[in-house]
Amino acid sequence: EGVFVPFLGRLACTRFAPAVVAMRRDVPVLPAFGHRVAGAPAHVVEIGPRIAIERGPGGHQATADDAALRANVSRMTQPIEAAIRRAPEHWLWTQRRFRTRPEAPASERAPVYPPRGRWLRAARHALRGRLR
Repeated sequence: EGVFVPFLGRLACTRFAPAVVAMRRDVPVLPAFGHRVAGAPAHVVEIGPRIAIERGPGGHQATADDAALRANVSRMTQPIEAAIRRAPEHWLWTQRRFRTRPEAPASERAPVYPPRGRWLRAARHALRGRLR
């Protein structure tokens, strides 16, 4: 349910609905990010410059195969990546962002994440040994 665009050095499947809405309704897209102020119990919201949205040849009928849609999703993802790189300690993402991957031969699909459950199982076994 998305298109693959570059994100943090990898292709990431990214939802395209915000880009479709912006393309169909010709609405402005402004990136906004909140972050903590060092040494103060306060937050600041930064609003970035308007992201240029191109209409594309399909006009109001943008589809996942549309190059303009992919370009717009990529443009909308770039400020997110820049914000993460600027202050990674302010970012929390619990979803496995790179789980869905583009088609590639099995020999080229290196695992992105460690297998689930192994660290928990190892911790449980270590604790059992100490509790006995």
